[in-house]
Amino acid sequence: MADKTGYSFRYGDNIIERATELPSFAEASAEDLRVLLALLKCGCDADRATLCAVAACDEDELSLSLQFWRGAGLLSLTRSKKAEKTEEAPKKEEAKPKRALRSEDKLYEANSAELADKINKGNLQALIDACQQTVGKILNTSEINIIVGMHDQLSLEGEYILMLVSYCYGNNKCSMKYVEKVAFSLCDKGILTAKALEVYLEERKKFASFEWQIKKMFGIGDRDFTKKQEEYVLKWELEYKYGIEIVGLAYDITVDNINKVDFRYIDKILSGWHDKGLNTEREVQEYEEKEKASRKEENEKRNADTAQKSREGGKQSKSSVGYNSFDVDDFFSKAVERSYKKKQ
Repeated sequence: MADKTGYSFRYGDNIIERATELPSFAEASAEDLRVLLALLKCGCDADRATLCAVAACDEDELSLSLQFWRGAGLLSLTRSKKAEKTEEAPKKEEAKPKRALRSEDKLYEANSAELADKINKGNLQALIDACQQTVGKILNTSEINIIVGMHDQLSLEGEYILMLVSYCYGNNKCSMKYVEKVAFSLCDKGILTAKALEVYLEERKKFASFEWQIKKMFGIGDRDFTKKQEEYVLKWELEYKYGIEIVGLAYDITVDNINKVDFRYIDKILSGWHDKGLNTEREVQEYEEKEKASRKEENEKRNADTAQKSREGGKQSKSSVGYNSFDVDDFFSKAVERSYKKKQ
């Protein structure tokens, strides 16, 4: 059982016709189409090794294609009573990163009858009611479809969905379409459980404070970071674990050196400190003081060498003048002698 796909076709017949009618069908790759044909030939209950052989793909490629067709709405996760009680393989399968649809991160939208059936089978009415209470309004059919789709197609638990809705609406992103987009992004990052989401949102909360301080220091105001700028800021905060004080030191050095704010220049300074194992503001300050003293000593030595060369050049110049004077005198004496002979 552990080698099975864990999926089944959402429709009982006319699978090819159903597939070609899907909005995302045009985004299916040749590999996705081979996997679909392998499923039709061998059945969804075939073991993964057989499907890989028929579709001419490896295990990871098979998983990605299965997730594509699931996200497109053609496949659904098989949940037998026995598997719900004892089988651990589906949990491991869900832990793998999901691939969003390539054209647009969009869940399959069920019709009214399908939607009602999903709500009843999944006991999702309580979750929908909780989401409506969180957003402060009655959700329409399309919005309810997104909640059901996140639970049914992305296999996100109710606690996860409610937490995500609360977070998005609490940050003035008051749209279930936005929640849907964020859900796909989180699945791509491998954030698949309520606990993992809680940790991620806590990190985002800390980053939001750090981000605000960076914008204030850099004079950006309320404008959003560019994608590259946000990558830099995320690296400084989450990877390097640098606080605003250390970033402030790099900011001061940058402005002193090039007289403007440059994210790439600041990142180069911070990356250099990180590579040297400098983790605190005090360590950075001590390092920079030593570097400053070293540069001062090098400059003094360089200036002394320049002065010495200048003095040596002066002596050589005087010697050259003396030699030239001797040549001029000799030339003048010979000229006078020639003039005297002509007079005779």
